[in-house]
Amino acid sequence: MSSLATRAEIAKLAALLGTSPEDLSYLEPFDAVTLRTLREQATDRLFDADKGRLLGLAKASKLVPTALTAKIAEHVFAPALAARVADLVEPARAVDMAKRLPLSYLADMTPHLDPRRIDTLLAKMPIDLIRGVARILAQRGEYVTMGRFVGHLDTSAIEATIDEFSDEDLLRTGFVMEQPEMLPEMIRILPEERLRGVFRTAYEQQLWPEALNLLDYLDDATRGHMADVAAGEEDAVLNGMVATAHEQGLWDVALPVVRSMNPQSRRRFAELSSFEDPEVIDRVVRTAASEHLWVEMLPLVPLLPVQARREVARVALGLGREVHDRVLADASEHDLWAPLVTLAAAMGDDVAWEDLPWDIGEIVAGLDEAEMDTFLSNVAEADLWAEVLAVAGRVPDEQVTRIARQAVAMDVDAIISRVVVAADRTGLWRQGLDLLARLDDATLEELAAPAADLSPDLRRRVVDAATELGMLDQLGAVGVALAAGVTDPRVSPDQ
Repeated sequence: MSSLATRAEIAKLAALLGTSPEDLSYLEPFDAVTLRTLREQATDRLFDADKGRLLGLAKASKLVPTALTAKIAEHVFAPALAARVADLVEPARAVDMAKRLPLSYLADMTPHLDPRRIDTLLAKMPIDLIRGVARILAQRGEYVTMGRFVGHLDTSAIEATIDEFSDEDLLRTGFVMEQPEMLPEMIRILPEERLRGVFRTAYEQQLWPEALNLLDYLDDATRGHMADVAAGEEDAVLNGMVATAHEQGLWDVALPVVRSMNPQSRRRFAELSSFEDPEVIDRVVRTAASEHLWVEMLPLVPLLPVQARREVARVALGLGREVHDRVLADASEHDLWAPLVTLAAAMGDDVAWEDLPWDIGEIVAGLDEAEMDTFLSNVAEADLWAEVLAVAGRVPDEQVTRIARQAVAMDVDAIISRVVVAADRTGLWRQGLDLLARLDDATLEELAAPAADLSPDLRRRVVDAATELGMLDQLGAVGVALAAGVTDPRVSPDQ
């Protein structure tokens, strides 16, 4: 459980004891489950004290008409005392009394009630009365009180009440909700524009810890939707989230959020300027290692800027064999081969291939047909052909041929442009042309038309590179298509 859950429990315990969270900071080393147990025991102790006398008071109230009892309670009993008696009064009578009391008095009582003890009473309470009390509590900033009660309300009451809360109220109340499993249901009630407002408020009011805590308790589908909504906000909002995760050590919460994003949103997130900071990358990678979050981390790696990828590789290289084995195991279990190849390619900028923690050739050779399809789909989705070319020299020849053939089978029209553009961008012409040269004559014939559609300038650079390497004739029909119309004394269209 995250450190945010511990913070929330300390806030709730402070409210119960009538003190500030800062006064209870010495409890921070304890986990949230322990603190919740302590708080519930303290609550029970407080409510069970003097229970005999309170039962006598509850019985005496039956001897007086409800209207008179409500009037006496309002003018004689302190709200805290009335709250202690509430769960001892028959629910129907308690509801009748509540209808006769001012909303402000009921709001004064609510912080002193234990919602676990009055479930039946809450179920009978009119929605308008609940809404009115909620409005006052929100105005007073009684977030812990609202967080304790919202999980005991049915859906209709929540729908009727949620408009009384500002975006700030939602964030602060969600942070201390007693039943956070209710959060997905609450989120589904809110329109998308309201969700955008929640994230803008998290940025403007510096409430990203509360927002991240909310996201942490959502199911994958709801978290993914929320994360995609957040990714639609301006860079300043998202950089604010990164800054909070970095400064407060919350990447253990933030990384699962990133993984829940759709590919477009994840790419948008990876391109943030925050990831140009080596200290941010260092903290992210070390959190992934210490919290076993490589499944969340790896999909982000191929989308990061080149320098950030190299920084990920540099930090990962220094984490030791146990971490490297964990990365490999997670990549295997979750078909994250393409991100792993990206990480290995980035590592190859700093160390010799034989010194890498993984044998990339052995890994690729071990992929079955379905795994290879997943690998190539990830390569295409994240445009990782440059990385594939970088590691091609470490892959057995028969596996390079296999990569080429399966890649063509998956997307025959795009493979030429993707491989050629990657080779042109990186200068890895030999690897790129070798990948194409391994295809059979029939496949090369099929690729001739896409090759002819490349821009004249790109075709010229391909022909020049292939000619210099002595590989143009190995490209068969593709070589002819590339050379057609290219004017060079060294090359004829019939070569």
